[in-house]
Amino acid sequence: MTPKNLRISLSLLLGCITLATTLKAQITEGEFLESAGPIPADFLESWSSKFQNSLDQGLATDKDEDDLEDFWLEQHHGIDALLQSGRYSFGDPLTIYINEIADHLLRHDQELRDQIRIYTFRSPSVNAFTLADGIIAMNTGLFAHVKSEAELAFVIAHEIAHYTQDHFYESFKANREASENSYDGPSLSSLAKIENRIGRSKEHEIEADQYGLELYLKSDYALEAVNDLLSTLHRSYIPYGRAQVSSNPFCVVDDCFEIPNFYYREKISPISLSEDYEDQRLTHPNIGTRRNAIQAALVQREIKPGALFVISESRFKKLRELARFEVVREHLNNGGFALALYDIYVLEGEYPNNKFLTISKVQALYGLASFKVVDEISLVIPSSTKVEGPSQQLVHLIKQMSRSQIVTIALQAALAAEKEYPTEAYLKRYSSELAKYLLVFCDESPTNFMQSAEQIPAFSKSETEFRSPRAYYRAQQKHYQDFHRYLIKDKINQSWLEQEMIKHERFRDSILEDRQLTVQEREERLEAKWDRLEEQGSGLKIRNLVVLDPVIKVINVGDDLDERLEGLEQEQLFKQNLEGWIEEQGIRAELLYSESMEANDTESYNQFCKLEEWVHEARVFRSFSLMPISIDIRDDLPNSNRYVCRIIGIIDKDGWDSYYFGLFDLQKGRVIYQREGSVGVKLSMSDLKEQTQKDLNIIYN
Repeated sequence: MTPKNLRISLSLLLGCITLATTLKAQITEGEFLESAGPIPADFLESWSSKFQNSLDQGLATDKDEDDLEDFWLEQHHGIDALLQSGRYSFGDPLTIYINEIADHLLRHDQELRDQIRIYTFRSPSVNAFTLADGIIAMNTGLFAHVKSEAELAFVIAHEIAHYTQDHFYESFKANREASENSYDGPSLSSLAKIENRIGRSKEHEIEADQYGLELYLKSDYALEAVNDLLSTLHRSYIPYGRAQVSSNPFCVVDDCFEIPNFYYREKISPISLSEDYEDQRLTHPNIGTRRNAIQAALVQREIKPGALFVISESRFKKLRELARFEVVREHLNNGGFALALYDIYVLEGEYPNNKFLTISKVQALYGLASFKVVDEISLVIPSSTKVEGPSQQLVHLIKQMSRSQIVTIALQAALAAEKEYPTEAYLKRYSSELAKYLLVFCDESPTNFMQSAEQIPAFSKSETEFRSPRAYYRAQQKHYQDFHRYLIKDKINQSWLEQEMIKHERFRDSILEDRQLTVQEREERLEAKWDRLEEQGSGLKIRNLVVLDPVIKVINVGDDLDERLEGLEQEQLFKQNLEGWIEEQGIRAELLYSESMEANDTESYNQFCKLEEWVHEARVFRSFSLMPISIDIRDDLPNSNRYVCRIIGIIDKDGWDSYYFGLFDLQKGRVIYQREGSVGVKLSMSDLKEQTQKDLNIIYN
């Protein structure tokens, strides 16, 4: 080996060691996918500037001029909304790796390679998508599911084909009405609108497979991976793991309670292998159709042998593991608590007693308990009859649990995590909140948990003693219905639960009092509250504020390009004026959106991404009067500012305009002030200023 080659080998070895060490630390602490290096120009340039550049360059000049303007206006504003979502990551290990795959695919076409920019997109969905300007997003959920580097390579080739075949214009015409004339309020998953925006026709998907295959066959990757990928996509609606749920999946310590056997499903539904399923209502053709089209394209083609890994098999496996841990975090943020629990259960097989997994399990159980007590658990867990494979067992277990049972299971997990990680003070807040649930929503008291035995005695009767299997099942159900009352015996003996419940008695009384009010009395009380706020202020005395990217959305403008452009320009003007309005009130503002950043402000960009994610979660939980699961975010941020602000204006050309102002307290981990509602018609810049200054005055005083 020459000295030069030796230096290269040592450099690669040291790089792999550094990557392995970094990933191990990230997996332990749960600090994933932070962007690194300079912020790419895609994130820094405004949509209006990109819009004008596209027109100046004469892109897609074979199109009607008016349609072309309309197309690029919609595209660049839509692209901007995605880039400002806080979900993109650049310069991280995943993004670096997938760009190296793209380098190999396009090694003979540098001009096209220069047009393609690929980033990681934080989403548990097994998907990738391309935008009209050449940006490709590769979801972390896709990385978590694939089995080889070559599968990723075909996905990239497929997405490049969407770009080279100019599929965006036709998709724009098909999706314009759904994309422009609606606005999603807070929902547990903010991904649905994104999926709608990037939808393609079935014909485009088949075409992208065919042109992507041509590019793929020029590479050194194995053809077999194309079929492997289609199988991966076919099973993308179920978790990647196949671990049978046979032990307690809710446990966070080694010595944990056993769930009575009758709670388990006797048989789980097998994973469907049929590829010729009904796809009429789907955006993609079924896998059988795609597989057949690819096979037809290969007829009489000489196929050279290839490899499943060209860049690095070891790197792929380490990065896929990182993606799987990241997907747990994304499930939690998007309300996929049951999916997160199953992924945690799978990962615990290789990473037992992992701190991130333990705390994530507490968060998932807390999320399930929270939505259970407000009768909205269907929002965060799928129907067990629609789930296939081993994960169905976990979903079934959750469905069997009563309010008191699932809250107590979550409480035991939180208390165990507190004991395991005593320096993580925020864990106490989960325990306290769950104790409140037992008192307020489950009508429990400490005496209900005072049991003389260590555990509930086993059910001793046999099935032959009952007139039917159903009667036998009912008898077991009745016998074990109080198993949860034995789970926190040590805390009962220490009077902890009693002391916690006393803290929450005032909250319980206020809930009971509110329920006794008539609708008119409730409205009068709310009106009096707002009168006091406007006259006296909130008492918050806010002097420093982080402002996240404001959204001024214009809807129902139809084909009127001038009105759409006017509305979008209003958003730009609002952003330009907002800092001055805040400072006029005496509040120091830090604007945190990438268009206001410099290329070296990567730390600010990472902070922006974390806040965007957390504010979305806090807003959703606030709509149900719940504490969000992410209550320790301030420790993850370099900025000392405690308060974050979000402003949204909706200009509806066919109806009533609306306005939202939300103030988030990072220390308390919740929304502490918000106002939303209709503000009449023709929401103008003066209206926006008036509404914003009203809220600023309230939080200042």
